[in-house]
Amino acid sequence: MKHSVFFFIATSVCTCLWSAERTAPKRVLFVGNSYTHYENMPQTVAAFARSRGFSMETKKSTPGGATLEQHWLGKKGNAVIDSRERIESGEFDAVVMQEQSLRPIETPEKMMEYALELSRSVRQNSGQVFLYMTWSREATPETQDKLKESYEAVAKRTGATVAPVGLAWKLARERIPGVSLYATDGSHPSRIGSYLAACVIYSTLTGELCKGLRNVVMSEDAYGESTSLTRISKANAVALQSIADETMRGYRQPNLD
Repeated sequence: MKHSVFFFIATSVCTCLWSAERTAPKRVLFVGNSYTHYENMPQTVAAFARSRGFSMETKKSTPGGATLEQHWLGKKGNAVIDSRERIESGEFDAVVMQEQSLRPIETPEKMMEYALELSRSVRQNSGQVFLYMTWSREATPETQDKLKESYEAVAKRTGATVAPVGLAWKLARERIPGVSLYATDGSHPSRIGSYLAACVIYSTLTGELCKGLRNVVMSEDAYGESTSLTRISKANAVALQSIADETMRGYRQPNLD
C-alpha cells in the first residue's frame, strides 16, 4: 500500500511542471500572425486543456505577416488590427505574443520596443504575458539561437513566461527527421508542426505534460456540430508529445535566473 501511495505521489509530481501557486488562464488571447493561425493551433490548445479538465477559451488576432509593432499601432497597411483594444477590454487573463518570424533575428530592438509596450498593457489589464518562441526556417537552422536569445531577452525585461516552441522544433528535427514540421514553403508550420506548437503552448499555460493527449482533436462549431480541429497519426502524436515533454522538463525560464 505504501508503495502504491508513493507511486501516485511521484506520478503526480512528474506530470506537473510548475507549482499550484500559479493557475492556468481561462481566457487567452493569441497575438501574432500566420505562424499562430495555421491549423487551428489556438483552438487545439483550448481543446487539449478542456480534455484535461481545465476551463479555457482561446481567441486570436493573427493578420498574415503582422509584427508586434503593427499590433501595437493598430494597423498593417490599410488593414485595422484591434489587438490593443482587445487587450484593454480586460476580457483576457493571458496573452500569448508571437513576433514576425524574422524580426527577432534582423531587428530585435524593434521586437523589444513593442513587446514592452504590449506587455505593459496586458499587465495593466490584469493579464499574464506569455511569449511564443518560434522556430528557424527550414533552410537556416542556425538562426534558432538568435530567436531564443531575442525571446529570452524580452522575457527578462517583462517577466513573461516563454513557450519554447522553437526549441521543441529543433529537438524534433534532430530526433525524428522523417517527420516534416514545415509546410511546403519551409517557413510556416505543417499540421504536424502546429500540433507540436500546440503541445508546448498547452504545457506552458497549464503546467501539465503532454503525454496522452489526443491525436484527433475535435470541437463544436457555432451550430453545435462536431468538427475536426486537427488530425495526425497516433504514432506521430506520441513522438511529438515526448519531444514537447522533454523540452519543457529541460527548459529553465529566463526570468528565473
